[in-house]
Amino acid sequence: MTHHPCVYLASPYSDRRCRATAEAETAEAVAELARAGVSAWSPIVQGCAMTRADVVIREGWSHGDWMTWCLPWLARADALVLLMSEGWDRSRGVEIEETDAQARDLPVVYWDPGLMTAAHVAQAVRAALAPDGAHETAA
Repeated sequence: MTHHPCVYLASPYSDRRCRATAEAETAEAVAELARAGVSAWSPIVQGCAMTRADVVIREGWSHGDWMTWCLPWLARADALVLLMSEGWDRSRGVEIEETDAQARDLPVVYWDPGLMTAAHVAQAVRAALAPDGAHETAA
């Protein structure tokens, strides 16, 4: 069986004008990474499903609650893939996730979906995880 790297996919959500679009784009990115041989976990994809199922979470969780829930998943990841979709450079959550990954010395791969495919990102993740790999990569 082939080892698939496990990555945490950071992407903006609360700063986006259309959250449904953010969820759809992020879910598509997770699926594309899976087809490229990378197992990705996304707080946006998981969190949106949770908010549809649980009104207490949907109406009661603060940004801090979400980050407390997300960061243990990042700690278990092999790398952080930062999806550079609309608003990524203004997102408090993405900034916290990026800073946390850097503090943990996790490789960070920046994915500009307008310039690269998931296959390029998968290649960059594998390169960053190689014994001599760089820890910050623009795929």
